[in-house]
Amino acid sequence: MAEDSEISRPRVLNRRRGGWWGVALRGALVLMVMAVTAGGVGAFALYVHFARDLPRLDAFDEMSASGVTRFEASDGALVGEWFQERRLAVTWGQLPERLVLAFLAAEDERFFEHSGIDLRGVARAMVENLRSGERREGASTITQQLAKTLVGNARSYERKVREAILARRMEDVYSKKQILTWYLNAIYLGHNSYGVQTAAQNYFRKNVWELSLAEMAMVAGLAQSPSRVNPVVNLPASRRRMAHVLKNMREHGWISPEEEQAALAEELVTYPLRDTLGDHVPYYTETVRKDVMARYATPDGSWLDRGLVVSMAVDPGAQRVAQEALGAALEDLARRQGYPGPLARLEREAFFARNAAHASPAAGERVLARVSEVGKSQATVEIAEGLSGTLKLADTKWAAPYTELPVKKGKRDTKASVSFGGTLKSMKDAFAVGDVVLVEVGAKKGREVPVELVPVPLMEGALLSLPVSGSGPDVMVGGWDFDRSQVNRAFAVRQTGSTMKPIIYSKAYDLGLPPGALFSGAPFRDGKYNPTGARSKDDMLVWDALAKSENSVSLRVLQYVLNHTTREDYQDWGRRLGLSRELTGFTSEVLGADQTPFGMARAFATLAHGGLAPATALVRKIVDKDGRVLERHVAPGDPDARFDDTLISLWESVLAPPERRIPATTAWITARNLTEVVARGTGTRAKKLGRDAAGKTGTLPYDVWFDGFTRDRVAVAWIGADRRERPLGKSEKVNKVYGGDTALPAWLAFMQAAEGDRPKRSVGGDPPADVVEVMVDPTTGLVVDAKGRTIPHRRGTEPTERALEPNDPANIGSLETEF
Repeated sequence: MAEDSEISRPRVLNRRRGGWWGVALRGALVLMVMAVTAGGVGAFALYVHFARDLPRLDAFDEMSASGVTRFEASDGALVGEWFQERRLAVTWGQLPERLVLAFLAAEDERFFEHSGIDLRGVARAMVENLRSGERREGASTITQQLAKTLVGNARSYERKVREAILARRMEDVYSKKQILTWYLNAIYLGHNSYGVQTAAQNYFRKNVWELSLAEMAMVAGLAQSPSRVNPVVNLPASRRRMAHVLKNMREHGWISPEEEQAALAEELVTYPLRDTLGDHVPYYTETVRKDVMARYATPDGSWLDRGLVVSMAVDPGAQRVAQEALGAALEDLARRQGYPGPLARLEREAFFARNAAHASPAAGERVLARVSEVGKSQATVEIAEGLSGTLKLADTKWAAPYTELPVKKGKRDTKASVSFGGTLKSMKDAFAVGDVVLVEVGAKKGREVPVELVPVPLMEGALLSLPVSGSGPDVMVGGWDFDRSQVNRAFAVRQTGSTMKPIIYSKAYDLGLPPGALFSGAPFRDGKYNPTGARSKDDMLVWDALAKSENSVSLRVLQYVLNHTTREDYQDWGRRLGLSRELTGFTSEVLGADQTPFGMARAFATLAHGGLAPATALVRKIVDKDGRVLERHVAPGDPDARFDDTLISLWESVLAPPERRIPATTAWITARNLTEVVARGTGTRAKKLGRDAAGKTGTLPYDVWFDGFTRDRVAVAWIGADRRERPLGKSEKVNKVYGGDTALPAWLAFMQAAEGDRPKRSVGGDPPADVVEVMVDPTTGLVVDAKGRTIPHRRGTEPTERALEPNDPANIGSLETEF
């Protein structure tokens, strides 16, 4: 039994041992299943964690939509851009094949083989980075790079996982062509460029389909380090990167060795970023930008997200002419006022460093120069190392010292005199070594270049123009230089002077005042108010008083208006004409009121347009990124309008004709009265235009104007002192600066260029049917048969009493006794 017992024990033990291994095996299998399950659950949980708030993939077209808001002139020229990211989208069909291959060679040669994550590329990058001991090669695919633009740039494993998940999703939703197109439209390529089309324009000023092979390789090479390695910042490094891209393209058989060598040998020309605003029509564009931004801003997002294309009424060519005309008038006034001193003072080396970009000026260009030597009759100025010129006293005599009104007890002494019409006796009185001045250069002669000192005006101005048949103002210059001051003075409130007189006279004519009425020229008094002094003038026809800008009669014309209508009706007249500020009815208003140049242009345009509302919208059309027309203000006669816009505007003009603001007869008579201002009044200089013109001058110590028009165009020129730091002329009492000799020349220079060879037509055209012309004796206001003045009247207001003898003192004008 014992033996049996001993023999049987191992058997028992063996049974027990076999059972234990089975249990262990089954337990291990259970644990493995549990581990796998837990791992799967954990992996799923991690996936849910990382994928829970990934960006949503919207429609592809929405993703690649343009984010640039464009401002265009009437001819379609780009004159301004605003954006959060400058991105100009292109379609797959617009992308050159070699540009696509260049990016594949640079970033992801297996793009069409992987599914968003390139495991082979990851392994290759790991080996290369381990061998080099540093991170020299990345493994992100193009799809991952695109996903990165949505998930962010944070350096973390979480971001990489989220990027991989999103990349995989994108591969499931979009085709390879869609992903690649989106990528090429989205990628940042330096130089303020988002997408390949923007990069092509910013670097090479071309479209992507116009790029050479070398330029394509250069653009493709930017993706890796766009801010540090681009041809504007570091051309040698950019060329090395370009060579690497070309080499990869050649190794893949995408280009031939000969094409590679030709591309490497190509001399590339890159450009700085364009200043689309400052280089074109900045005052106009900035005004429109502020308006569009205010009207299209939404609580949910920026107005820039809408990808608007804003077509404006501005004509860039006319705007440049206006800028030059206003600038010339301001500089002429600056010569009369004197030289205010240098723009700065700099040491020689510092000046050369700052002025390096202008070291080789072309003839006619204006550049800064530094005074290096001064004598009595001349001063030497240097523009750059080895390039100098001479300012001569004979050409610079206008540069006598400039002065302003002195300040006494915190206020300007308005009774004092200031510099005007002085003469420089010695160059040493105006210049010193180190002075930085603005000069205009002539044709270079060796190391010498003829130079002339440019007066930098301290006064400012505005000039704007409205074509009678256009869609809106085609010119709006708001100052001498936009870089110096961005204030658009076309909307600045200024004293109008006598340019207000046509506003008052037109209302008087509308109320029935005959233009041939004779009014007193005696001194005008209204209580203690006596603006004309004690000097008496001859009695004068109302028609002649506007032509001659006679104050005594004009004050009586306003009194006539206020005696024959209500204050409300009088103020409504100003609104109907388009004035920007309410009329007050103050006695002095006919001699000047606070108005803006834009408002005055609108009022004179109403007169020029036969009493119809002029087109004054700065915006012609606004289209969003989906092609929807949000606004259209295109006139039927707009020469730059598209065919479809012209058809629509013609139809709209039939349904809603232009609004009549004032009676046609009133507008016509007033316009013809203003032609007398040019023919024999204060605006005779405008006769140099060589065509029928009308207008009115305005002269005050700190403001001068000329508001005028032809049959086809209205233009307003204003020049004045922004802060009234000094009168325009010698003093407030002795001004010596007038609308006719300061503002009118700017108007004339612009109009001569703008009108060109247009057919000559009379202001106002044919008279309305209820206008009758009567010859009137200018001394009596009575009807004569000869030697009188032919004056139009509205039928029923014309004088009927005839003079027996033109000089008979018994003849008395019918309205003389009223005032």
